[in-house]
Amino acid sequence: MSLTTFFWVIVLRLGEVIAAAGLTIVIGCLIAAVMHRLIGRERMRALFAGSAWASFLKAWGLGMLLPVCSLGTIPVMREMKRAGISAGTVLAFGLTAPLFNPVSVVYGLTLASPWVVIVFTLCSLVIVSVVGIVFDWLFPSSEIWEPQPTIPPGLKRMISVLESALRQLTGFNLACLLIGIAGSVGLSLVLPHGFLQGTVEPDLIQAPLNMLSVAVPMFLSPIAAMVQIAGMFEHGNSVGAAFTMLIVGAGLNLGTLWWILRTYGWGSGLRFLAMLFAVVLALAYSVDRPLYPVGVKPVGHTHAFDQFCFPVPEGYELTGELVAVQLKRLYLEVHVLAGAIAFGLFLLAGQLLALIGREDRWLAWFMDSRREDWKYDTYLSNQVLVGVTFAGLVAASVIGCYVYYPPKDSIFDELQSVNIRLGSAVLSSNWQEATALVSEAEDWTNKLVVSSYLRGRERTEFQLAKTNVFMENLERLEHAVEGENAEKARKYALQLQTDLRRMRTAWE
Repeated sequence: MSLTTFFWVIVLRLGEVIAAAGLTIVIGCLIAAVMHRLIGRERMRALFAGSAWASFLKAWGLGMLLPVCSLGTIPVMREMKRAGISAGTVLAFGLTAPLFNPVSVVYGLTLASPWVVIVFTLCSLVIVSVVGIVFDWLFPSSEIWEPQPTIPPGLKRMISVLESALRQLTGFNLACLLIGIAGSVGLSLVLPHGFLQGTVEPDLIQAPLNMLSVAVPMFLSPIAAMVQIAGMFEHGNSVGAAFTMLIVGAGLNLGTLWWILRTYGWGSGLRFLAMLFAVVLALAYSVDRPLYPVGVKPVGHTHAFDQFCFPVPEGYELTGELVAVQLKRLYLEVHVLAGAIAFGLFLLAGQLLALIGREDRWLAWFMDSRREDWKYDTYLSNQVLVGVTFAGLVAASVIGCYVYYPPKDSIFDELQSVNIRLGSAVLSSNWQEATALVSEAEDWTNKLVVSSYLRGRERTEFQLAKTNVFMENLERLEHAVEGENAEKARKYALQLQTDLRRMRTAWE
């Protein structure tokens, strides 16, 4: 492979990670700022007060609600640590928040058996509770916290929230984020093309171990994790490997790992990881056979893990033109583009704030606030502001579901556009572009089922049958493209147009 190909692989994977994580990192910064400036450390401690089990249940529930990824949890975990919350509770939240959110759960309930999602969710509660409680029991520590000054109500207090959010992307937090991103990009450079295709088959007793060996550097957003799980069930892969990928691949990254080791010490951090991996593997092997889908035959290989490996096979060159096409496809989605722009602005503004002055100087200005100076100022208590913030998060999650899963007419328009470009790529033997377009077509087809579920429309057996026919032919086309079999690829691409027309008629 040439150095040029390695360069474009780095650009491609970096762009993909920013597309997946940009918005959730910004949300994590905003949540941390609300904790810092509005809720305050004393209230944060009171929020997680009570018995150990109650604290972990609260951390698990909060993590299930917030739409953040494993990178976006880093600022939140740091604020919880600064509030003096126990290490076990902080780590319980950090492991849970990246696994599920309302958008990803809805996706999972429609793509896999509901029992699978429910069992995986309950298993995550068992993991964070058992590991957290044992960790706090074996390594008790008196968390030190200092009461912080309360900023008087007014416009300055709201500005302070924004200032705190911007500062979350500086210093140690930023270093951890960069390590996490670098780990995900680096994994694609280390794992050869197609390396993971045969490592998670159901007949391999070591399948969960195979997944664990590569899962930590992975980066998976909650949505991507649910898509991966659905794909693994569809292709008959190991259920234990799917569970391991969810908990470790989506719940951790190298940046989170570095944060844990630096915050709690190498000894305690490594012991925590050992306990976590032991419990994850025990549960993975426990659910492996009972949850294996009935009637599904293993396909022998799958492209579901190509995003973690080198994107092109030996002997092929990755060009800037192809990378631009793939990234353009990602950033055409409004929430992806908005998240990337917001992340860039937060990153630049945070560095500028760090250069202008230290946080304590800004705090002095925030504290020097007199309400009578603000003619139109209305007093809102901390409780009201916090309540509005969390209500806004719930509302944003609901709206996000409908934005991410548009109406079926919009989905079919997108599928038609993708299908035309896919046929053109096959006719011109542009195999790399065809591979990317097959993945895009699969994504839109999966969104069709979820969109129907969200809008309360009953899905008939006829509709699902036509959808399955389309997906099966799409998979055949994917294999033909992989083998660069021009004759078969053109045959399947032509059939795909007919299948799409029949599927659209069935859904109308």
